[in-house]
Amino acid sequence: MKNIRKRNFRSVLLLALAVFTALAFTACSGKDADSKGTDGTDAKKSDTLVVGLTGSLATLDLNQNAGIVDYYVAAISQEGLTAVSNEGKLVPGLAESWETSEDGTTWTFKLRADAQFYDGSAVTAEDVVFSAERARDPEKSPGVASYFPWYVDEIKATAPDEVTFTLDGPHPGFLWNISNSGVLLVSKKSEVEAAKSYGSPEDLISGTGPYKPVEFVPGSHVTYEYSETWRGEKPQFQTIRFDFIEDNNTRLLAFKQGDIDFTYNIPSDSEADWSSVEGSKVFFVSDRSYQGLTFNPNLKPFDDIHVRKAVAYAIDGQGIVDGLLKGHAQAATAITAPEQYAIAWDITKANEEVASVTHYEYNIEQAKAELAQSKYQAADLKAEVTYPASDQNLGKAVLAIAESLKSIGFELKVTEEPIEQWLTKVSDGQQAVATMSYIPTTGEPGEIDAWLTYADGESNPALWKNDEALKNTEAGLSATDNESQAQYVIAAEDLAGKEAIYAPIYWGQSGIAFGKGVSAENYNSFTLLANWPYLFKKD
Repeated sequence: MKNIRKRNFRSVLLLALAVFTALAFTACSGKDADSKGTDGTDAKKSDTLVVGLTGSLATLDLNQNAGIVDYYVAAISQEGLTAVSNEGKLVPGLAESWETSEDGTTWTFKLRADAQFYDGSAVTAEDVVFSAERARDPEKSPGVASYFPWYVDEIKATAPDEVTFTLDGPHPGFLWNISNSGVLLVSKKSEVEAAKSYGSPEDLISGTGPYKPVEFVPGSHVTYEYSETWRGEKPQFQTIRFDFIEDNNTRLLAFKQGDIDFTYNIPSDSEADWSSVEGSKVFFVSDRSYQGLTFNPNLKPFDDIHVRKAVAYAIDGQGIVDGLLKGHAQAATAITAPEQYAIAWDITKANEEVASVTHYEYNIEQAKAELAQSKYQAADLKAEVTYPASDQNLGKAVLAIAESLKSIGFELKVTEEPIEQWLTKVSDGQQAVATMSYIPTTGEPGEIDAWLTYADGESNPALWKNDEALKNTEAGLSATDNESQAQYVIAAEDLAGKEAIYAPIYWGQSGIAFGKGVSAENYNSFTLLANWPYLFKKD
């Protein structure tokens, strides 16, 4: 899940193609037209798709909250100037075309003439400039301002249907930043300014996508209806409803009862329960996510590198993958998954480069030896860590690590908390150790590193300072070719590894479940960031 940071320079959302295993799948027959939703209301009709989300939305305005769930929902209703396809490629969004200056510092976008907001009004350059300026204002947009490309010097309407961005230099990932899977989701200026609480149940968002919100009940569900102002062909579904069901057992019950058609993020150890539902289709796909621990080197006891290394050595990543996750993940040896380098290297080369990053293979004796070298007494060797309730796989992994740490005399208290609460604390600098779960949304090799290894001492979740790592990260973000950027990412991660700032656990996979009668075309890690209603079908 994407999390808040003070600033982010990522150019391409990290969805590179972890396993671009585009799995085609099908299921069969739908639910009864009069079946009930999880809150007892009528939720299902033959032209309705009900999605069971693993988290809840506090607002429909992604500018306020930018978790991965928020992106999945926003994908059907709001657009950026560019968009991501189901194949993980950049395609036109609200901009029908664009051009850049020879030096790569000026980008001019021509808006579609047929793009309309829900009320039928045309999208103007003024709306785009307003939305972009709003997105980079940390007070107005705390959810995405930290992701907004810091290198944008000016945003200007150069014609009623033309917007020009001036950058401080060439940045090849810029087109990813202004996509709807990046930081720019265009809203109508007048509606945002008139709203008392934009994105709330009383002030629903104004977008340009194929679906518009018609009902929002925080803690329960949000319902979208097909918008007649949409410029494209009508999808199969008139209605898409998202039910907020964070608890896995409750979600499974709803799936068994036919109350939801589709869900994701199924815990690995409950695959058999979901597969046993008649007509269901359950499988796992790589989401290229990074799952690991973050150590704050400014707080006790992790201000001692020997303590950080000891914990890293005590993590049995392969054991966690094989045992707890039933093989539905890959033990991580670095931050960025090999598949994220797809635009720079083939998978063989990527694996070689990633393996070269400094990391700590599971070794309890070495963990004990590191702890013995630390400056801390036994009573000081303890910490607390939380994980989001929506990610049970990560929770189980951290609990296993806590058990492993007991054997070396380190006490790690593990607590589950709602994802909304967890997100607010991920980068607040108050936790000595924190869990990190980052699902990239672009194919840029440096997306995650634009945050985690931006080592200026304040802009990364560890509050880590390292001038050389910072230099590599900034060079990668400004690199004019993909291979150079990838090499800078590797170099920055190696420095983080040498200082044991992050302890990778695994690169994740997401468990996907389709109910009877539902199918989707070529489902992969980009699908829910694309215009995905067109990919879903119901028999």
